[in-house]
Amino acid sequence: MSLGQVHKFPSRVVSLDYSNEGDTLVAATADGNVFFYNIFDGEEKSHYMLKEFGVGKIRFTHHPFALIHSSRNRFDDSIKYWSIHDNQYLRSFQGHTDRVVSLEMNPVNDTFVSAGLDLSLRCWDLRDPKCSALLRYKSATPHLPCVAFDPAGVLFAMSSASGVIKMFDTTNLTAGPFASFQLPEDTMGDISAIKFSYSGTQMLVSSLQGSLALVDAFNGKTERIISGIKNEHRSILEPSFSPDGKFVFSGSESGSIHCWSAVDGNEVTTWDSIHPGPVQCLAWNPVNITFASACTNLGLWVRDEPADTMDVS
Repeated sequence: MSLGQVHKFPSRVVSLDYSNEGDTLVAATADGNVFFYNIFDGEEKSHYMLKEFGVGKIRFTHHPFALIHSSRNRFDDSIKYWSIHDNQYLRSFQGHTDRVVSLEMNPVNDTFVSAGLDLSLRCWDLRDPKCSALLRYKSATPHLPCVAFDPAGVLFAMSSASGVIKMFDTTNLTAGPFASFQLPEDTMGDISAIKFSYSGTQMLVSSLQGSLALVDAFNGKTERIISGIKNEHRSILEPSFSPDGKFVFSGSESGSIHCWSAVDGNEVTTWDSIHPGPVQCLAWNPVNITFASACTNLGLWVRDEPADTMDVS
């Protein structure tokens, strides 16, 4: 992989996402700006200022001109359904009473889930402003709840207390979790992000302790722990799988981006120099072999190998 373009902002990037078609990247900054980029040339396509509500997490829906985003201000904790075709809000989803810190679209339909600092997880449908299901975290749960769908959209994982991940069937939420997986508390006690591999067979879990865990998504076995990521201030460092599932990636507080083998956990390479601050956002393109990393700088990375191969070194 090699660096294609760098875009610099006065405020740090708080969320990244690629469209389902893989041709557009969205980047939201802490000061309420949203930028869209053409991934083929790395150039900015459009720019919006959402100062009234701000932007926390932002995600594409299954329509390339419609997105959802959480608010980022002192007076509103709602989630907005936003059309960039005419720059209008289509719907507002009310219910959270504190900031939403995790927001994910179901990969196969128009439902989505959100988790907030009010220690609630809510399920929604884009067609209905009312919450369709509500799960309450216990008070012992870490203060940064997170959630992730599997690629088939039939289940989701949510963080729970002291390194526990709970698994839910999206069609039978009233039954509660069908499985609970315990991760090592000394390295994974404060879970900050969960990602499924594109095959759905593994989960990549990050913690505020500066560690990653590769977890079997079927039986919950912790296959390996990757430690030593610089994270002295306990930042949320969003990790990612490569599309082929062979590599895992994470940023660090030092501004470096690390890549490890998902097979044996050995570090493959490290990229330095373009990020002056903590790399908290990192996302892989679901269609093309490209990825984006961000602090106050946004790095757009491209493959330098033929399309049927992948070499990250």
